[in-house]
Amino acid sequence: KFGETYVLTRSDDKNDPVKKEIFNESKWARIEKDASVTFHPELNPGTDVPTPCFPTLKVAPVTKLNRRKIGINVFGLSSRYRTALLEMIDDLPPLPPASLLAEKFIGTTVYFRYPFLHEGFVCSLCDSTTLYRGKDKPLKYNNEMQEKRKSQL
Repeated sequence: KFGETYVLTRSDDKNDPVKKEIFNESKWARIEKDASVTFHPELNPGTDVPTPCFPTLKVAPVTKLNRRKIGINVFGLSSRYRTALLEMIDDLPPLPPASLLAEKFIGTTVYFRYPFLHEGFVCSLCDSTTLYRGKDKPLKYNNEMQEKRKSQL
Protein backbone atom coordinates (compact mmCIF):
# COMPACT_ATOMS: atom_id res chain seq x y z
CA LYS A 1 0.00 0.00 0.00
CA PHE A 2 1.29 3.47 -0.88
CA GLY A 3 -0.74 5.48 1.63
CA GLU A 4 -3.81 7.65 1.40
CA THR A 5 -4.90 9.19 -1.88
CA TYR A 6 -6.03 12.79 -1.74
CA VAL A 7 -8.24 14.95 -3.92
CA LEU A 8 -7.55 18.68 -4.22
CA THR A 9 -10.60 20.88 -4.80
CA ARG A 10 -11.38 24.58 -4.64
CA SER A 11 -12.21 25.84 -1.16
CA ASP A 12 -14.49 28.72 -0.21
CA ASP A 13 -11.94 29.80 2.42
CA LYS A 14 -10.13 32.93 1.13
CA ASN A 15 -7.04 32.23 3.27
CA ASP A 16 -6.61 28.70 1.88
CA PRO A 17 -8.08 28.38 -1.64
CA VAL A 18 -7.31 24.64 -1.92
CA LYS A 19 -9.22 22.00 0.03
CA LYS A 20 -7.54 18.62 0.57
CA GLU A 21 -9.83 15.60 1.04
CA ILE A 22 -9.13 11.89 1.41
CA PHE A 23 -10.25 10.29 -1.85
CA ASN A 24 -12.34 7.50 -0.24
CA GLU A 25 -14.30 10.12 1.75
CA SER A 26 -14.89 12.44 -1.21
CA LYS A 27 -17.69 12.48 -3.77
CA TRP A 28 -15.20 11.22 -6.37
CA ALA A 29 -15.04 7.80 -4.65
CA ARG A 30 -18.75 7.29 -5.37
CA ILE A 31 -18.64 8.44 -8.99
CA GLU A 32 -20.24 5.26 -10.40
CA LYS A 33 -23.23 5.65 -8.05
CA ASP A 34 -23.65 9.43 -8.45
CA ALA A 35 -24.31 10.62 -12.01
CA SER A 36 -24.21 14.31 -10.97
CA VAL A 37 -20.46 14.19 -10.24
CA THR A 38 -18.56 15.38 -13.30
CA PHE A 39 -15.35 17.22 -13.99
CA HIS A 40 -15.94 20.88 -14.88
CA PRO A 41 -12.73 22.71 -15.80
CA GLU A 42 -13.13 26.35 -14.82
CA LEU A 43 -11.03 29.36 -13.94
CA ASN A 44 -10.82 30.81 -10.48
CA PRO A 45 -13.46 33.47 -9.77
CA GLY A 46 -12.33 36.94 -10.84
CA THR A 47 -9.88 35.73 -13.53
CA ASP A 48 -9.96 37.80 -16.72
CA VAL A 49 -9.01 35.95 -19.90
CA PRO A 50 -7.32 37.36 -21.81
CA THR A 51 -6.29 40.09 -19.45
CA PRO A 52 -7.71 43.37 -20.82
CA CYS A 53 -5.25 45.21 -23.09
CA PHE A 54 -2.78 42.33 -22.91
CA PRO A 55 -1.73 41.39 -26.43
CA THR A 56 -2.10 37.84 -27.69
CA LEU A 57 -1.15 36.28 -31.02
CA LYS A 58 -4.84 35.69 -31.65
CA VAL A 59 -5.48 39.44 -31.97
CA ALA A 60 -2.11 40.42 -33.48
CA PRO A 61 -2.19 41.76 -37.07
CA VAL A 62 0.06 38.96 -38.41
CA THR A 63 0.42 38.94 -42.22
CA LYS A 64 3.05 36.29 -42.80
CA LEU A 65 5.11 33.60 -41.08
CA ASN A 66 8.74 33.07 -42.10
CA ARG A 67 11.01 30.29 -40.90
CA ARG A 68 14.74 31.07 -41.06
CA LYS A 69 17.90 30.10 -39.25
CA ILE A 70 18.85 33.30 -37.42
CA GLY A 71 20.74 31.97 -34.38
CA ILE A 72 18.65 33.17 -31.43
CA ASN A 73 20.38 33.04 -28.03
CA VAL A 74 18.99 29.99 -26.19
CA PHE A 75 20.56 29.46 -22.75
CA GLY A 76 23.72 31.25 -23.90
CA LEU A 77 24.10 29.23 -27.11
CA SER A 78 23.07 30.00 -30.67
CA SER A 79 19.95 28.08 -31.74
CA ARG A 80 20.56 25.28 -34.24
CA TYR A 81 17.18 25.21 -35.95
CA ARG A 82 15.02 27.53 -37.98
CA THR A 83 13.05 30.16 -36.05
CA ALA A 84 9.43 31.19 -36.72
CA LEU A 85 9.32 34.93 -37.51
CA LEU A 86 6.00 36.75 -37.57
CA GLU A 87 5.49 39.73 -39.89
CA MET A 88 2.96 42.31 -38.74
CA ILE A 89 0.80 44.67 -40.80
CA ASP A 90 1.95 47.82 -39.00
CA ASP A 91 5.05 48.84 -37.14
CA LEU A 92 4.70 49.22 -33.40
CA PRO A 93 3.53 52.66 -32.30
CA PRO A 94 6.24 54.93 -30.86
CA LEU A 95 6.72 54.72 -27.10
CA PRO A 96 6.07 57.77 -24.94
CA PRO A 97 9.13 59.47 -23.45
CA ALA A 98 10.89 57.60 -20.63
CA SER A 99 10.12 60.43 -18.20
CA LEU A 100 6.37 59.79 -18.57
CA LEU A 101 6.80 56.02 -18.40
CA ALA A 102 8.91 56.37 -15.24
CA GLU A 103 6.18 58.39 -13.50
CA LYS A 104 3.60 55.78 -14.42
CA PHE A 105 5.49 52.51 -13.80
CA ILE A 106 8.12 53.01 -11.06
CA GLY A 107 6.73 51.52 -7.86
CA THR A 108 4.20 49.30 -9.61
CA THR A 109 3.93 45.58 -10.26
CA VAL A 110 4.21 44.31 -13.85
CA TYR A 111 4.00 40.89 -15.47
CA PHE A 112 6.64 39.76 -17.97
CA ARG A 113 7.96 36.71 -19.89
CA TYR A 114 4.85 35.92 -21.87
CA PRO A 115 3.24 33.34 -22.07
CA PHE A 116 4.33 32.06 -18.63
CA LEU A 117 4.03 35.29 -16.73
CA HIS A 118 6.31 36.30 -13.89
CA GLU A 119 5.54 39.11 -11.48
CA GLY A 120 8.06 41.93 -11.18
CA PHE A 121 8.39 45.21 -9.28
CA VAL A 122 9.55 48.23 -11.32
CA CYS A 123 12.24 50.13 -9.42
CA SER A 124 13.99 51.93 -12.31
CA LEU A 125 13.56 52.80 -15.97
CA CYS A 126 15.97 54.21 -18.55
CA ASP A 127 16.33 55.22 -22.17
CA SER A 128 19.47 56.01 -24.15
CA THR A 129 20.07 59.32 -22.33
CA THR A 130 18.63 59.17 -18.80
CA LEU A 131 18.19 56.77 -15.87
CA TYR A 132 15.13 57.15 -13.63
CA ARG A 133 15.39 55.33 -10.29
CA GLY A 134 12.65 55.58 -7.67
CA LYS A 135 11.99 59.13 -6.51
CA ASP A 136 15.63 60.16 -7.09
CA LYS A 137 16.57 62.95 -9.47
CA PRO A 138 17.02 61.58 -13.05
CA LEU A 139 20.64 60.71 -13.83
CA LYS A 140 21.86 61.89 -17.25
CA TYR A 141 24.36 59.65 -19.03
CA ASN A 142 27.58 61.18 -20.39
CA ASN A 143 28.10 61.26 -24.20
CA GLU A 144 30.15 58.05 -24.27
CA MET A 145 27.53 56.15 -22.30
CA GLN A 146 24.71 57.60 -24.43
CA GLU A 147 26.33 56.25 -27.60
CA LYS A 148 26.81 52.84 -25.99
CA ARG A 149 23.16 52.76 -24.82
CA LYS A 150 21.87 53.78 -28.28
CA SER A 151 23.73 50.88 -29.85
CA GLN A 152 22.26 48.46 -27.29
CA LEU A 153 18.65 49.63 -27.75
